[in-house]
Amino acid sequence: MNMYCSSICLFIPWIFLEKPKMDLTEDSWGINPWILCLNALCTFALNVSVVLVISHTSAVTIRVAGVVKDWVVVLVSTLIFTDVKLTVINIVGYGIG
Repeated sequence: MNMYCSSICLFIPWIFLEKPKMDLTEDSWGINPWILCLNALCTFALNVSVVLVISHTSAVTIRVAGVVKDWVVVLVSTLIFTDVKLTVINIVGYGIG
C-alpha cells in the first residue's frame, strides 16, 4: 500500500516538472538499450546479493554496509569531481545522514 501512495504522490510533481522536458520520441532521450539492460541486470544482482547477505547474517550487517558504501561514494565523488569542495556544513550533513 505504501508503494502505491508514494507513486501517486510522486506522479503529480512529475507531470509538471519532468514530463514537459520529455519528448514523445524515444530517440531524443538518448538511452542506449544495452546500457539499460546492463543496469537492470546489475540492479537484480544487487538485490539477490542483499537477500543472500540478510539470510546468512542479519539486517544490521546490510545497514552497516550501506552506511560504509555511502561514505565511500561521497569520498570517491569528491575525488572525481574536484571542482566541488566539501564544506563543514556538507560534512556535518553527511555525518547526520
